Amino acid sequence: MVACVGTGSATAQWPTEPILRIDSGTHIAAIRGIDADRAGRWIVTASSDKTVRVWNAQTGTPEQVLRPPVGEGQAGEVGSVAISRDGQLVACGEDTILKDVNSVYLFSRVDGRMLAAVHLESAAAVSVAFSPDGRMLAVGLGGMDGVRLFAIRGGGDPQMRRLVPIASDDKDYSESVPGVDFSPDGRWMVTASGGDMVRLYDMSGIGRTPAASLAPAIVRPSPDGGMMPRSVRFSPDGTRIAIG
Repeated sequence: MVACVGTGSATAQWPTEPILRIDSGTHIAAIRGIDADRAGRWIVTASSDKTVRVWNAQTGTPEQVLRPPVGEGQAGEVGSVAISRDGQLVACGEDTILKDVNSVYLFSRVDGRMLAAVHLESAAAVSVAFSPDGRMLAVGLGGMDGVRLFAIRGGGDPQMRRLVPIASDDKDYSESVPGVDFSPDGRWMVTASGGDMVRLYDMSGIGRTPAASLAPAIVRPSPDGGMMPRSVRFSPDGTRIAIG
């Protein structure tokens, strides 16, 4: 069962005809996203070959192939991926120049089933990150569409999982948002983007009231005006932020 939720009136039009592909056992195009669970048991990678792969972090062997819906050309190319800290859920996002095809998908790492999907209309998902408690998913968008938050609904029943938009989008960006992360305690969310190097959000009130607004508490512009950060991460103790 897949719950497909549209952010507007349009919904993603997935192909209905089978598309046959050869599985080589590994990625056959550039890896564009990577993440690991908190315990370091699994690594997930996203690729332009339209697959997400789960690897055993101890042995390096493949364990699962996650397959978002695909189409002709770029449709279905995956540009971002995240695994929940408990290692049970995997989120990935399409990042293409095509309009009206980009979506975010939620999978079960254990059996590879798609649990939920949400259509982003014309935006591309260039980064995704789970909150530490696994109840929220942050999506950094391409262009100047900013950052968007989804609540993961459905409790312990994976068949009922849904991605529900919460709070208002922060669209006050002049570039895409290729980096997003949560602090270990879930209090803060950080994004990296061209123009504004770091934006820090206080998440303490997000998701508790329907009218909550997503606005940065701290903005640190790029010191030389020419940096184009691509990734951002909190340190394990939450006191430092690394930018790539």
